[in-house]
Amino acid sequence: ALPFEMVKREGIDGFRGKKVLVLGAGLGMEGLALALCGAHVTMTDLPHVVQSLQQNISLNADSIANRGGSAQCSALTWGVHSEKDGVTHAAHAA
Repeated sequence: ALPFEMVKREGIDGFRGKKVLVLGAGLGMEGLALALCGAHVTMTDLPHVVQSLQQNISLNADSIANRGGSAQCSALTWGVHSEKDGVTHAAHAA
């Protein structure tokens, strides 16, 4: 619920043009809300969640674009080494 509190404090225009990364986005409600405020949002979650997340982004794409925001999603599994990018993603700072 943190983004909703931030929107209440900063106002809708406080996120216009900002880049936002959401880890563990679930169905994307917080990320979509920020995109509707004009933010450029990348939402991540486990691979089995991304299809539902993408559907929710698609359902809201016109409204997001009309408000100057953008939204995209990507699968991200914490703590797993990716052969593709050679990076080990970790849930904590070393």
